[in-house]
Amino acid sequence: MKSKTENKIKVAFQGEPGAYSEEAAYNYFGNDIETIGYETFDEVFSAVEKRKIDYGIIPMENSIEGTVRKGYELFLVYNVKPFAEVIQRIRHCLISLPQESLKSIKVVYSHPQALGQCSKFLERHKYKITPFYDTAGSIKMIKEKNLKHSAGIASERAAKIYGMKVLKKGIENNHENYTRFLIIAKDVKTEPTGNDKTSLIFGLKHVPGSLFRALKVFADRNINLTKIESIPIVGKPWEYNFFLDFEGHLKDKKVASAIEELKDKTTFLKIIGSYFKVDFLKKRKIEKKIDIGLDKIAIIGAGGNMGRWFCQFFQERGIEVIASDINENSLKKLKSDFQVKIVKDNKEAVRLAKFILISVLPQNFEDVVKEIANYVRKDQIILDITSLKEKPVKLMHRYFKENLVLGTHPLWGPASKENLKMILTPTNKREKIFAEKFRKWLESEGIKVKFMSPKKQDELMSLVSGLPHFVALVSGSTLEKDFKKIKDIYGSSFEILSSLIRRVVSNSPQLFSELQFSFPQINKIEEEFEKKVRLWRNIIKKKDRVKFIREMLKIRKAIRFLL
Repeated sequence: MKSKTENKIKVAFQGEPGAYSEEAAYNYFGNDIETIGYETFDEVFSAVEKRKIDYGIIPMENSIEGTVRKGYELFLVYNVKPFAEVIQRIRHCLISLPQESLKSIKVVYSHPQALGQCSKFLERHKYKITPFYDTAGSIKMIKEKNLKHSAGIASERAAKIYGMKVLKKGIENNHENYTRFLIIAKDVKTEPTGNDKTSLIFGLKHVPGSLFRALKVFADRNINLTKIESIPIVGKPWEYNFFLDFEGHLKDKKVASAIEELKDKTTFLKIIGSYFKVDFLKKRKIEKKIDIGLDKIAIIGAGGNMGRWFCQFFQERGIEVIASDINENSLKKLKSDFQVKIVKDNKEAVRLAKFILISVLPQNFEDVVKEIANYVRKDQIILDITSLKEKPVKLMHRYFKENLVLGTHPLWGPASKENLKMILTPTNKREKIFAEKFRKWLESEGIKVKFMSPKKQDELMSLVSGLPHFVALVSGSTLEKDFKKIKDIYGSSFEILSSLIRRVVSNSPQLFSELQFSFPQINKIEEEFEKKVRLWRNIIKKKDRVKFIREMLKIRKAIRFLL
């Protein structure tokens, strides 16, 4: 029997794990592949030609830096065919060891093209640049050698693979930064799709008009050329071969006719192959940088779990964080972990930033806003992240009458890094205008956003937070004496329940008690839960199989809206 790895498609790329080429391979083939990194493009082409792997992926050109010449040249050396075209958005990140900050970096390593694409950012920070053979490889090298005051430029995925810190995302000069890759294979035959591209290489006599006569065969048949690249001929200074891309497939009649005529006008002709063309201009989404003026933020209550989460979140995006908290030990740990600026009190935090994020327990919220109301300026924007919204928003309106305020609720815990969702609760026209801009910024950073009123938010939270918390607490109390005896035998169903219990009881008892006491619909919902417990207890007690099945099918029908 073959292993799962043996059954997977093998795809070769140049570089280390986390390279943009590897990311493009996953985007094209999906996650169920085995990727193999090689040090050079030659090795990728050779592995494909010798059938050591199924496919290779090669960068051909970048929308900013231009042609990756080596890829073109190797089609002259190796007998491989293009299989498909892939266009990948390139978003460069500055990545370092966890203890570093933007200010502590002195040297930046990366591939020369990546350094060139981020030249404005590097010049602005006056970093010394050192070329390296690979983007992801520079991150691996910094990690293995534990290079302090050093950073690399690579993808966010590379930072995750090597357990490194993203100091700033999107540092490229131009956010319209894309690389075109070709998937190559040894033996591949493609059929016309109506949206194809063909690539070939040809040589010409070194006489006037030879290139014009070669290209005229395509113009005469209304065949659109998408790229022409001259390649110097080794040993013949100032003489060139030409790499040509054009629309159409080798099996199209007019393409076949053009190539037949081209043979008579060239000294040699190598047909590389036809492949599906990405309709880039129609399918891409133009990514615009969203600027809401957020370059510095004060986080009050930064030492708590969610305060720490947002310290890291903002700092990774190059936003300066000023942290205050009543717990001095929490502040010291923050400074050690994230290199944020810590201040002695809330007054100093408010003085230093335009944006203020309040991250405190609901029961302490009014005391905090009442205190900082004495220090805020009219131009400052105040956000809160409490789980309840109606009361905190009213308090912000009461104490910050002239300020722009916005209630927010992040629907994730302090350990979360994926599937991030947030509720925004604007209550007037001014808040709605800002909330829409803030939404676009959050979504550009990977957070999904939903708008609703503070009252509606609290009502729904009674269901989606209050009830699960209640179930976890009751279940935990029920199983309190039995956890030890069942720890080695439970299955997937109990794992789901125990995971819910762990998530709830590992949080602050002060926070969760306040939430349970404050959710507006919680008593009604918990009474309904108790009623349903009695219903199911009675069904099981009487062994009423018909009613059991009927009630279970009712739930199955209702829950389909969540699937």
